[in-house]
Amino acid sequence: PSPAPASPVPVAAEPADTDTDTGIHPVATEPTTAKDTTGAVPPVDASPATTAKFDIPADAGPAALRDAAASGDAKALFEIGSRYAESRGVKEDMAAAAKWYEKSAELGFAPAEYRIGNFYEKGIGVARDIKKAKTWYQLSAAQGNASGMHNLAVLFAMAADGVTDNESAAHWFQAAADVGVKDSQFNLGILAAKGVGMKQNLEESYKWFALVAKTGDKDAAAKRDEIANALRPEQLERARAATELWKAKPLDA
Repeated sequence: PSPAPASPVPVAAEPADTDTDTGIHPVATEPTTAKDTTGAVPPVDASPATTAKFDIPADAGPAALRDAAASGDAKALFEIGSRYAESRGVKEDMAAAAKWYEKSAELGFAPAEYRIGNFYEKGIGVARDIKKAKTWYQLSAAQGNASGMHNLAVLFAMAADGVTDNESAAHWFQAAADVGVKDSQFNLGILAAKGVGMKQNLEESYKWFALVAKTGDKDAAAKRDEIANALRPEQLERARAATELWKAKPLDA
């Protein structure tokens, strides 16, 4: 049977927060959520004798936090960045937030790698730089950061830096979908239906759309039904069974 109608994978210069023309869901999480610890690395063990590495502003937080950040504790530096991003105890300053997120990211802290990648993608507190965004997303994704996986896949799918790589987009959408990122599941449904970046597989497409539809997403439900109409009865039965058996993989600690 011929595949059910599905939105094409975009080839656009810049990703947007929503893309009604293509159906691709670009945004995984808000860029200033402080509770993202996926793929976190242990903080640097800073002893009292450790020479300060960073000059932390006096108003950036409690003394213990400032001391830890000054000594090079990646989590503390991330928290300093979050305080500036979210105006917690200090005046909002996105340039300062970007500075401290990047310092934390340079120490290998995955949530910071994701966050500064998002800042570079959107031009928040720094000059917009898609190549840097992609690099930071790749580093966070490699550590198991689900948001980094999704946003990296979007950059590949949308050729945000002028380079189209549908295979890499499919790879990272798959990785994020496997751990339960709904937007990645939706996008993977599109790619599987079209056979873009991966072998066409309508049963897989049905599964991903059906999983998202369970959350109340009407667009996903409509696409699930379109795919169902293109499947033979035995294919539809297998696809429904796969949907019921699916379980999210655990996130990396």
